[in-house]
Amino acid sequence: MVLKTASFVFGLILICRYIVVGTPLPLNDTAENPVADINNENIQDGNTSENIDNNIKSDDSFSDTSYTSDIDNLCDVITKEQNYSVICNVDNNGVFEFTTFRNWSKLMPNSSTISLSVICAGGGVIKLPWPFLSLNLEFLSVSGCRVQGFFSEMFDSEIIESTPMKLEHVEIVDTNIEIDVEETMQISVNFSEISAEYECGPINVRTYIWRNVSMSIVGEMPLPDHSYDYDDSLETARQEAVRANNDPKYICHYKSTETYEQSNTNGISPFELSMLVGNSYFPNLKVLNYTDTGHKDIPNELVDWRKEFPKLEKLDLSHNRLSRFHFKDVGYGTTPTGYINLQYNNIQSLSETEIVSLSLLESALIDIRNNPFNCECNEITYFNQFLLQNDGPAAAGLQAGYEYLWDIKCVQPPRLAGRKISELNKSILCDADVSIYVAQIAILSTVVIILLIVIILITRYRKDIRIIFFTRLNIILPCQPKEDDTHKKFDAFISYSSADTEWVLKTLARGLEVEESGFNFKLCLHHRDFEVGSYICDNIITSVENSRRTVLVISKHFLESEWCVMEFRTALRQSLLQKPQHMVIILLEDVTLTDADVDFRRCLQTMTYIKADDILFWDRIRYALAKKSRSLKTTPTS
Repeated sequence: MVLKTASFVFGLILICRYIVVGTPLPLNDTAENPVADINNENIQDGNTSENIDNNIKSDDSFSDTSYTSDIDNLCDVITKEQNYSVICNVDNNGVFEFTTFRNWSKLMPNSSTISLSVICAGGGVIKLPWPFLSLNLEFLSVSGCRVQGFFSEMFDSEIIESTPMKLEHVEIVDTNIEIDVEETMQISVNFSEISAEYECGPINVRTYIWRNVSMSIVGEMPLPDHSYDYDDSLETARQEAVRANNDPKYICHYKSTETYEQSNTNGISPFELSMLVGNSYFPNLKVLNYTDTGHKDIPNELVDWRKEFPKLEKLDLSHNRLSRFHFKDVGYGTTPTGYINLQYNNIQSLSETEIVSLSLLESALIDIRNNPFNCECNEITYFNQFLLQNDGPAAAGLQAGYEYLWDIKCVQPPRLAGRKISELNKSILCDADVSIYVAQIAILSTVVIILLIVIILITRYRKDIRIIFFTRLNIILPCQPKEDDTHKKFDAFISYSSADTEWVLKTLARGLEVEESGFNFKLCLHHRDFEVGSYICDNIITSVENSRRTVLVISKHFLESEWCVMEFRTALRQSLLQKPQHMVIILLEDVTLTDADVDFRRCLQTMTYIKADDILFWDRIRYALAKKSRSLKTTPTS
């Protein structure tokens, strides 16, 4: 209910805007009431100034000077003969009552001319009912105000019928019109009672300016009366407004209107423009301004602009979002040369169709300067060739005034920004584009080469990378072999020659067992961990079996020791029984393998060994001994 009702109210706001611009609203029983032409003659028929003057003199209420004092307190009144210029400044706490001004105007001489300017500051309010009826008021200007009571006199036929419409200039600027919800509901319910005079409004207006004006709904939606279907009434009102566009009951003739502006109003409805054109007649309109109204396309009603506005001299659609344009000009016997302003839109190029339309539009000049022309090769080629093949409007079959086309400059891409399109050739436009692609290809090729190099390096040094990630960053890379040796007593049994004892104890053991290194491995050493009284061969076998790894410290002394060779064979046997590889070989120095054991020579030729002078020696040995499924700082096997 809420969402649906809100959409209807929005529709009514659009309808209210149609009233503001002087277009008619639909009335019921159109079949029984033929279309009527509303103009200044029949609206004022029977309500001449003499009749009004007689009414004023016969009404004692107008002799009250309170109206004069109210105007004097809020406004400055400048008098020149019988011309009265009223200038009112309304602050943020002030409220200007138009009805008070209306009553004041009735005290002025009947032959006087009155102009009213209301300037608000800080949200000042003016209570201003459409259609701005006041005796002898010819000029009305409202700026920076909050307008209230806009539709308060919609059904007040007495005021409408008793006050002649002499308003010639209307200017509403920087203003917000507040529409009360209940007032909107009343409009929808009594839609058919709106008079023709109210619909058409100031029929004699010469200049109508509606700039930066917004509308908003204030108040709360009343609770629905179950005896009345508000949804149906609102929907009916909206449907009637649409139907009136195709079958209007009243046609408003604005014979005096020469300037019509509705600018800086984003989101203007296409339906509103359709109502303006379809239900009103502007035979003498010279300027139509729809600047900054958010249009993305040329409205259909403006494509054939001469048909709707035969004497139009200027159509301003600048500061919108138009990217394409198309106009018809069939003449209709018109003589003035029109000017169509399309500056500051989103026109980036001209197609063949648009260039042809320029030549066919004989009685109008289209201005497309100050648009963001894109000089990319595929975007501007046709327009560029057109300019190069013709040295001016005459050669191109265009009327005088299109010389500016040869001065249009590129905005995009940055490399061509500021250069005239007419001075560029295809090679500059398109070959330069190729250079961009070459640069892009070069960058892409460089990235690919770098990626290939990285992949090759990772593949070539994947083991070293895995070791460094583990030992220095504590990161275990995937696909590590699973170890099932948690029951082992030692992390490693160190097999070495007694001649290498000093290096083993002071360097190797200290680097692996001290906690400061981050790897406090538990090592099995001859002098410390062999059982006293047991045979050496039994100690060797037991130590190898109770250790997760056997580290062989290979030197020339190791190869000459029978006990070391026995330890090697025991470790080799354990390696064959256990996965991952049990044996870890450290090459303490370069050795000659000519006289070495055959199995030993084969192992050194097939197995990876660690050189003691390797820059990554400690990383490699620690990685070989560590459990890959645990943190580096944990306690070793107990």
